[in-house]
Amino acid sequence: MGKTLWQDRLPSGQENEMTEKQRRIVTAAIELFGEKGYASASTKEIARRAGVAEGTIFKHYATKKELLLSVSRLIIDHIILHFVNEGLDDLVSRPYARLEDFLSALLENRLTLIRDNVLLLKVVMQEALFQPELKAELMRGFKATALPQGLENLKAQNLIVDLPAEDLFKTILTGFFGFVFLHYVLMPEFFPDTAEDRKHFIDMMTRGLQSPQKPVPEGGEA
Repeated sequence: MGKTLWQDRLPSGQENEMTEKQRRIVTAAIELFGEKGYASASTKEIARRAGVAEGTIFKHYATKKELLLSVSRLIIDHIILHFVNEGLDDLVSRPYARLEDFLSALLENRLTLIRDNVLLLKVVMQEALFQPELKAELMRGFKATALPQGLENLKAQNLIVDLPAEDLFKTILTGFFGFVFLHYVLMPEFFPDTAEDRKHFIDMMTRGLQSPQKPVPEGGEA
């Protein structure tokens, strides 16, 4: 498998004491956990793809479960949180005439990153569902983005319902997470991501979040 963008963001041999062999093990584990799932990917297969002896894996990780946890944390710390923030500052600072324009831009921006990193998404999701500390790490990263301030800007323009930014953030995160999980992780073969699906999703999100107070056009009557 050729080198991908996310591989460039894994720690080098001088960071976190990760050796070149360990780096190859982590890369192979990410690929196989993402392709086959944690239960179906054996350490023998991981070792074969990494070009190391199976015993080398257990030299660094006591169990396959420990390998999965280590891989998940690496993905969150070095890759996911970087991608979560990529392009977001510019996106939320743009002027928007309608709430659906903002939601559409946000969804397209996130899906562009997700499509290039589906394997990583699968690995993290399958473990974060059962590991509270991983979920907490993800949430800290999401809250540290520019999105909450972007929501405050939309409230100031009367484009989004006047609720606390924390509540708006949770609603948008829940909706987007559900869309991504269904189309890219759970059942992509039955629910392919289409332009029509995205439009329907944005329409429903807009109906639920749009401010009842319509902004007055410049020069228009209140």
